[in-house]
Amino acid sequence: MKGYDTSNGYMGYVEGKYILFASEQEYFEFMED
Repeated sequence: MKGYDTSNGYMGYVEGKYILFASEQEYFEFMED
């Protein structure tokens, strides 16, 4: 898992591309599923 903060939220790396999440926490929860 990797990503970075932006002014719009958290860009998380998912399956070869970055997806914008509301927060880093949402990204981690998404990746746990």
